[in-house]
Amino acid sequence: MSANEYTKEFESGESRGHACVSYDSNQLPSNSPCEDARTEGSFIHTTGLLVGVFDGHAGQACAQVISKRLLRYLAASLLPQSILRQEMSKDGARSHSFLKCHNDKHDFVEELRDLYENNFRNFTNEFLQSTPRSDEQFNMTKVLENAFLRLDRDISDEAMTSGISQTLSVALS
Repeated sequence: MSANEYTKEFESGESRGHACVSYDSNQLPSNSPCEDARTEGSFIHTTGLLVGVFDGHAGQACAQVISKRLLRYLAASLLPQSILRQEMSKDGARSHSFLKCHNDKHDFVEELRDLYENNFRNFTNEFLQSTPRSDEQFNMTKVLENAFLRLDRDISDEAMTSGISQTLSVALS
């Protein structure tokens, strides 16, 4: 039962202002291999902690991919646009430049990583071209919807147009 336990204790100053000093998680698979995924990440440029649990229904591929990618889309969406614009203008800006994931032990294979990074760049560019938001215009529901729907669209488009067979297994699981 303790094989999938994970504990994160934030060092002094590491929490970057969010209220969480530590957290524990555990995965108890109902089938083998476990089809579920989880991820936790702290914002790098601002305060905040994102936590996600993703339930795989027809295999583990989609839950694993979404556990990595969705929090990155959300982190970019929640940053002030000035910071996002500044970071995306840097050479080598990557989707993980905004969020420090605490239990992410594996990266995508190169072919998928490049495809996913390109789509993330497209997402951030379109986001930055949208109407600048002010505190009065900020709507968390819209931010969450936009990130979810855009990632869903990207996953579908990748499966239909990329020619990479793994993208199909992600979209169908």
